[in-house]
Amino acid sequence: MSRLPPVDKLPLAIRKDVRDNYESKKDELAKKISDVLDAEWTVDINPNQIYAYAKDGYAKESPGAMIAATPRTNKHTRYVEGVEWQLKDFVSKYGDAGKTEINTLVPAHVLTMDLDVDGKFTYCGCEVSESGGLVILFGPDALGTNIDSAASEENLTKALNAASAPGLPMSYVARRSVRDEYDAQIVPIQARINEQLGREITLRPGFEEAFEKLKAAADADNNWEVNLGMYVREYFDALASWLEYNKAKDDEMVREGVNEAAERGEVLFRVVDDGVVKSGYNETVVEGGALYLQTVPGNFGTNIGQVADTLMDQL
Repeated sequence: MSRLPPVDKLPLAIRKDVRDNYESKKDELAKKISDVLDAEWTVDINPNQIYAYAKDGYAKESPGAMIAATPRTNKHTRYVEGVEWQLKDFVSKYGDAGKTEINTLVPAHVLTMDLDVDGKFTYCGCEVSESGGLVILFGPDALGTNIDSAASEENLTKALNAASAPGLPMSYVARRSVRDEYDAQIVPIQARINEQLGREITLRPGFEEAFEKLKAAADADNNWEVNLGMYVREYFDALASWLEYNKAKDDEMVREGVNEAAERGEVLFRVVDDGVVKSGYNETVVEGGALYLQTVPGNFGTNIGQVADTLMDQL
């Protein structure tokens, strides 16, 4: 559906509602959003444009209150205040990293509202516009419906994941996965590997390269972005478990064999082309004085615990 032109002149009762419940409150609401995100944000919504889609009920009778805010005792909800609540929940869950992602991926730091021209959502949702604003989207027949869910975690995550910013690698979901599932949890695994081999080993997860490989693959699992950090962590964990099972710490022959194979002191993960892996779903290969844990896109995350099963044969 194409956009309707804005209403030239709103009825007096509607102008009063817009003045009292939107214009008089938008700066206060912008301040609340700014406080949540620790950055200066503005609210820029055209009530005349939104009113063009109002058909009945709340949207037709109280568009200003619907857009911005109403008393908490009111049975109705509101778009802008709903976004504020959802952002609070998001930041509570993802902390400063979540704030930084939003402020970076939505560089205009403005909240707007528009018709869901492409029909992305049944009732409402959000997206990051080409101009860098966070846009509340509503369906042509759904103005005023499910208002509070426009910027739900699911909708906001999709919006951020579809956005990009200079200097940020991969996608938002992939970065979050790496941050939460790898960076925050890899240290104990690295310590186990170091202990078994009696020296400092560098782990190189190769996230950006793996991301590009998986993104281009038609047969990669649908949830590979969400699981990127966890899966790569588990490949390294599988190597640590293999070393422990084979008692590398106490068996000098095993320990020296692995250390000779990994003379550079590096263990790397990579996703390779189909046909490269010669053993099952994944494997560890010795190459250039390092150990490579590798798999193909279609098997990423499958039978991770087997990744080092054939390592002994190469030592």
